[in-house]
Amino acid sequence: MRDDRPGTGRRPAPHQLVARGLRDRDDPARAAHRGRRGDALEERAQGRPEAAVERGEVPDHRDGRHGRERPEQERGRREHRVVAADVGQDAQWPAAVTTAHEAPREAAVRILDRPLRAAEQRRRPVAVEQRQVPQDLADVPPATRRYLRGDAGVDGDAHAPDPRSGRIVRAVRQPSRRLRVVVLRGHQANPWELRPWELLGDRFEVSYAHSGANWFDTGALELDRREVRTLRDVLPRGRAGDFLVRIPGDRYLGLAEAVQGADIVHAQELAYWYSMQAAKLRRSMGFRLALTIWETLPFADAYRNVRTRRYRRAVLDSVDLFLPTTERAAAALELEGAPADRIRVCPPGIDIDRFAPAGMPPASPPVILSAGRLVWEKGHQDLLRALALLARRHPQLVQPRALIVGSGEEEARLRRYAGELGVGDRVELRPFVPYDQMPGVYAVVLAEALAAGLPIVASTSGAIPEVAGPTATYVAPGDYVGLADVLADLPAGPHRIADPERVGRLSAAAAAQRLAEAYEALAGA
Repeated sequence: MRDDRPGTGRRPAPHQLVARGLRDRDDPARAAHRGRRGDALEERAQGRPEAAVERGEVPDHRDGRHGRERPEQERGRREHRVVAADVGQDAQWPAAVTTAHEAPREAAVRILDRPLRAAEQRRRPVAVEQRQVPQDLADVPPATRRYLRGDAGVDGDAHAPDPRSGRIVRAVRQPSRRLRVVVLRGHQANPWELRPWELLGDRFEVSYAHSGANWFDTGALELDRREVRTLRDVLPRGRAGDFLVRIPGDRYLGLAEAVQGADIVHAQELAYWYSMQAAKLRRSMGFRLALTIWETLPFADAYRNVRTRRYRRAVLDSVDLFLPTTERAAAALELEGAPADRIRVCPPGIDIDRFAPAGMPPASPPVILSAGRLVWEKGHQDLLRALALLARRHPQLVQPRALIVGSGEEEARLRRYAGELGVGDRVELRPFVPYDQMPGVYAVVLAEALAAGLPIVASTSGAIPEVAGPTATYVAPGDYVGLADVLADLPAGPHRIADPERVGRLSAAAAAQRLAEAYEALAGA
């Protein structure tokens, strides 16, 4: 910064004013010298520099000789750099300046506010801690350390300005704010998975990104919704748009604005496009990245396509905390290359009040519910085969009906297959319905069935036994013959019911507590 008035030469930088004020407090002789030097500079500002130069009180700039900078000026700059770094990085307490002289006060306020304004512009995350003044000040000069810690009588506005320097620097303490969390789920934001985040409102500021092409109705969620367009939103609907978006890969348009100000961004899976986007923004925007993992197979690079290989590599190196939903998913993460010290198992939670046992007599004929996306890997076709085989082998039994709830690319094929197997009149397919009527998708359907007290027949695929526990009856994946035998024995009962303690661990409240502990650990890391 230079003074535009003629004859002034170089003016002391504002940060030097602050540092000098700190030193002058402890050295009356230096303060007196500073006063004489200030008078000399004022003479130069008024176009009368010769007298000050002849007295040797200011350097002679007339012939280009700027003089040698004093060591204490160099130390002053170092002192201020430490102060500014503490203010800018901790950013929980603004520095205020009181002074008996207006000009130095304005300069000091401008200097100490500068890192705070820069931090606000960058929207860097703020760690939530009980302290507002840095505790580790070993590298801070003694004078600065005393001011920051509140020593030497600096305790607020009641303290008079120092008679030697006329200025006081003090830390104004303010309460810490809540951590800001932004949840990313691409087009898959849904009310049943995000239910635990609703319970964090008193401890965190939680919002989620919502795309125009989102698959589910999230109107029932009591969370702040941030509308973010995606590439899929701007392309034509239908198969043509689906094909076009696969070429470059889907992405949020304006994700940086959506996560601006976030302390933690929470995405999911190594191979999802929005996880990679968050990983790319993590360093420049300063947030911590958490990642939920459902996948139980370690695909590595060999079993991934070209695009998701790239996603995996970028995400693995950028995630601060992995939150696998099961122990099996945690094991897969380790084989993928995730450090074990950044893995924390965090199962999802459900609304156990909504899924409490109905207390109604069993339906006749029995209804078998199969909830999940209509895709081949969900195994709905195995249920159709088991129903057909059960009717052939046990015609004397009351034949159960099947209710398949979900949407997906296999819907037309499943309807045709049920007709070919002769069970079309006992199979009903429904699309996904609102959460308050029948939620159920992905792995949480097992937890919901446990909470409802229903008998569970499941395959041993993936982490299903870990979720369903000992109360379920299991068959091998694809074993429709074994499934038919189990269905034939169901009417005999009785059925094992999950104990209340296990159901409590599956609750949304328990999941919210696990998330809160994970976020707090992440913020303090």
